[in-house]
Amino acid sequence: MFEAAPTDETPTGGDSPVITGVTATADSAETSAENGAAARAVDGNPATIWHTAYSGGVAPMPHRIDLDLGRAHLVDRLTYLPRQDGGANGTIAGYEVYASGDGVTWGSPIAAGTFAAGSALKTVQFAPVVARYLRLRATSAQNGLGYASAAEVTAHGVPAIARTGWTATADSAETTGENGAAANAIDGSRSTLWHTAYTGGVSPTPHRLDITLPSPQKVSRLTYLPRQDGGTNGTIAGYQVATSIDGTTWTTVATGTFAAGAAEKVVAFAPAVARHVRLTATSAQNGLGYASAADVGLYGTPYTSAPLPNTGWTATADSAETSGENGAAANAVDGDPASIWHTAYTGGVAPMPHRLDIALGATRVVDRLDYLPRQVGTNGTIAGYQVFTSLDGVNWGSPVASGTFATGSGVKTVTFTPVTARHVRLTATSAQNGLAYASAAEVTPFGG
Repeated sequence: MFEAAPTDETPTGGDSPVITGVTATADSAETSAENGAAARAVDGNPATIWHTAYSGGVAPMPHRIDLDLGRAHLVDRLTYLPRQDGGANGTIAGYEVYASGDGVTWGSPIAAGTFAAGSALKTVQFAPVVARYLRLRATSAQNGLGYASAAEVTAHGVPAIARTGWTATADSAETTGENGAAANAIDGSRSTLWHTAYTGGVSPTPHRLDITLPSPQKVSRLTYLPRQDGGTNGTIAGYQVATSIDGTTWTTVATGTFAAGAAEKVVAFAPAVARHVRLTATSAQNGLGYASAADVGLYGTPYTSAPLPNTGWTATADSAETSGENGAAANAVDGDPASIWHTAYTGGVAPMPHRLDIALGATRVVDRLDYLPRQVGTNGTIAGYQVFTSLDGVNWGSPVASGTFATGSGVKTVTFTPVTARHVRLTATSAQNGLAYASAAEVTPFGG
């Protein structure tokens, strides 16, 4: 969806992040007596200001400043910081906020009102809107003069996830009576639609639409645009949204009932790392067994793998030396490279393989494991390895990675296809010095 698309959803509570990389233009800017360029309202510096022109005459109200967000976002808030230098000229009183997909067509204001007097930050909250451009229009100033000014104008929202490489599948699609293919729900067009099958019989709800992304993203919003052709069959009422890394294991992130009508609907949820997103229709507005969608959009931020926080982790091992030294498994996840896990050697040495299991305390996306060998000594430094993951700590399946670590005491990194897991296992199949010990200074899973 690349046009500004107002929704009928209520504001999301102001939890959307600040949009960065914004550029600004204005209908008027003072450039002779001071640097009052529009860009100063989006530079992150409250000491600089945008100010409308006054050298050579003052144009009357209204005045406007337009923000280019760089790409489509789901926007739900604008903040206005008046000038902070003690001056009063241009501090906005009456305002209107507009949104646009192309910077040309603006439509009706999405918010309007009068800012409170004073230099404190002002916030305008509105129903989420899909837009690339945002306009703040000053209709009057606090001191009644014809100027407008701003120290900072900030938009808040979540960027659209680029649709390149998306695919869509559904449990049902009409292909005889019309082109109701699942792909129509992600083509960016308001005039095409996905519609469940009705030729030859109608399967009852629930129905599902699955979207697959080319790479994992941190998804936090889904938009649903009902059919725009005046029809009502299939317009979804009850819904569930679920996410998955592998397309097999799904986590429900939101459930509810969409408001009636053809306006775009927004579902907000806690950010979830996902490559697959599922919209399930549990009922339709007209009570029939169809489901349909003109467009389904996803919003979020790029996923970047990072060390998982070790709060609440526990580590266990098949073997640990507790007599000759403190070689407890917990030492491998304590954040201290001077402490180590070491397999038992007092009273005999168990043969390879050895394993270290880490319980993460919560289900996470995992796509990397770092192994830091002991920093003093060589016994137990792992050569051959396997990495396993599990949701329950019982069923481990096949290794997600295996190989042989390079020699030396530097950190070793193992990457693999992202998986959803609550437990991670590092299995040592051989040691660098050929003996049957295993050890680790630190073992760190990465993901999101």
